[in-house]
Amino acid sequence: MPDIKLGPVGQELTLPKPRYRSAPGWPIAVERSVEEAEMSDGSYHYNFKSEERHIWTFEWDLLTRAQVDDFEWLRRFKTSLHFQNTWDDETWYTVVLASYEREPLVDVHTDEILYCIRLTLKEVH
Repeated sequence: MPDIKLGPVGQELTLPKPRYRSAPGWPIAVERSVEEAEMSDGSYHYNFKSEERHIWTFEWDLLTRAQVDDFEWLRRFKTSLHFQNTWDDETWYTVVLASYEREPLVDVHTDEILYCIRLTLKEVH
């Protein structure tokens, strides 16, 4: 079964398998590096750099507090992390955790609390 791994090199955690209340969506964006310059005659010149970077947006739903604690541990790192998503391919990437959200999901009938985690990873070179 595919895995998602994230963490400092040598300390990567295997993140929980996806579970959803609704259909999942894990877009993978590719950001191009393009410089745009306006010329004196009003035309534009574009300089396409060879570097591109990937950006991943993830959401995990219905997580226990113990699972959220792993995400909280990862969130505290203020450095690049090692990342692999074998749902997509086997490549390891160096990334930064660019955004992080934690949302408690309270079952009003039982007072049980589960969580939703949303995060964005950006590739660094």
